[in-house]
Amino acid sequence: MSLPHEHKLTGHFKSQKIVERVSNNYYWSGYVRDMNDWCRKCDLCSSRKGSTKKAKANKRNYAAGDPMQGVVIDI
Repeated sequence: MSLPHEHKLTGHFKSQKIVERVSNNYYWSGYVRDMNDWCRKCDLCSSRKGSTKKAKANKRNYAAGDPMQGVVIDI
């Protein structure tokens, strides 16, 4: 299982791509689950994966003033 996932030229793709490559040449009962587990446990892939938490924007309340009292431009 390490060869299609860790190959120097084509390695460390997502598990879906690895399953496609393996299914072209091999078959065993539960190979999809095995390949998904293998990719999920890969140390290199885990270290490259970004955080799944989304950054929250700072929200502020602004008091409404008179019309044209202030102008805001996004650049």
